[in-house]
Amino acid sequence: DADAEGLKADVKKFLYDLRMQAEVFVITMKWEEQADSGSPQDESLDAFTSANQRIVDYLTQMKARAEREGTPLMADGKTVVVNEKQVEKFLYTTLKLNSIILRYSRMAAVVLVSLPPPPLCHPAYFYMEYMDLLLENIPRILIVRGYRRDVVTLFT
Repeated sequence: DADAEGLKADVKKFLYDLRMQAEVFVITMKWEEQADSGSPQDESLDAFTSANQRIVDYLTQMKARAEREGTPLMADGKTVVVNEKQVEKFLYTTLKLNSIILRYSRMAAVVLVSLPPPPLCHPAYFYMEYMDLLLENIPRILIVRGYRRDVVTLFT
């Protein structure tokens, strides 16, 4: 919480220096299922269900190919270890973040989001499904690449 408040103050100062008026919300989340903090929109739940189904279909194809070829589960030339329960948690967390963004920023001119790092040993396809769910129904969003540490400066 102290880091979040410090980051919020830094971002506010950064925006002030750029002569931008904005309200700043810093929300930290872990990639895990959390207590319900608001109900997602019905269309977001539909997006969750369809993203989950696409991932299941892709995973089924990957498993069938690996079994047919007698190779380990692979995607993009790398060995993949997929915990289906963890995939569901990632999707759920992304859905919750989407719900929070919509709750606080529905009328915002633009929303800035720091990308979470991709989960280890998950195919790139899964990560893109997570990001697609994150962006669902958000009209204007700027995704910022994260470096696993918060840096705010005028000179970058």
